[in-house]
Amino acid sequence: MIDILVVYSCTQDTLTSLERVNNYDDMKAYFVHRSFRKIDHNLNIQHVCIPEIFNNDDFKNPDIEYKFKKVLADHGVSLGLIKNILFAKLKFRAIEYSMRSVLNAIPGRMYKFEDKNIKLSNNDRIQTIGHYIDAGATNNFFEAGLTVAHDVFEPVTTKDKVLRVHIDHNLELRKECFKEIKGIVSDMQSKIASHPHWDSLEIIYHAQTELLDNIGHHNYSNVPLPNIAKLYGKTDIAFISHSETLGMYHLEQLSAGSTVCMLGPKLLKKEVIDGLPIIKNARTDTLLDPGYLMSRRVRNRRSVEKFSFDNYVKRIVKFISNR
Repeated sequence: MIDILVVYSCTQDTLTSLERVNNYDDMKAYFVHRSFRKIDHNLNIQHVCIPEIFNNDDFKNPDIEYKFKKVLADHGVSLGLIKNILFAKLKFRAIEYSMRSVLNAIPGRMYKFEDKNIKLSNNDRIQTIGHYIDAGATNNFFEAGLTVAHDVFEPVTTKDKVLRVHIDHNLELRKECFKEIKGIVSDMQSKIASHPHWDSLEIIYHAQTELLDNIGHHNYSNVPLPNIAKLYGKTDIAFISHSETLGMYHLEQLSAGSTVCMLGPKLLKKEVIDGLPIIKNARTDTLLDPGYLMSRRVRNRRSVEKFSFDNYVKRIVKFISNR
């Protein structure tokens, strides 16, 4: 009997090669897969990549179920030998519709990832595994906690005296605090020339150096995760640029040792920043102080150590095995 079949939305090459990871779903698949294989457990956990079932916009299309069953058959796996299925991707709505007959064929439950508690059907055999509990939590939701690739996002030592400011990418029509970010960065630029320590200030928007007036566009492409990690590792100050329900950016930057600033009071929910050393009332003179920035690097990194993917997957395994 297979205790848990984990189904991924990426290809097998992406699942085993960090250099191929260039978006959130692939990143989560890679690290969840790695942690499942690292941690100690006494369960029979198998893994399969079926990206084609996640790429259908019509989540009620019966082809989704057909493709899922065909891949299992091609691998010689019978549904009758599977107890639980975990679909390791956000927003897989087909789990409630076109995959219902699959649920009827297994003795356990089907699970899907989500960032927060998204209400599913009242069927308690369909469960959501999320990062935090928001208002209106449902009985079929499990809070697995926040997570970040702590061993990948690490501080990088630089010998120059360039103050590196990183601004998170921003989608069209979501520019909640760009005026505030531009204001404080502009003030930093005006003072950098006469600063006794810094030689210059570099602005990185998403993954490229930009002029201050050019930040905010949405003309950017996916970047391999190792490249992003190196970029964050060299960052001194990171600005959260838009609201989001999860907030991977601030966890990754803290893991890399960066000083993270949130100028908009409601960009991230309390549940995802509670207890973390995020600056909410940034002052230019303080951010220009190299001693202040250096003193925070170790503290920033340690603040997210507990959010490792190994701990995250351990909680998931315990939750599913105890159901």
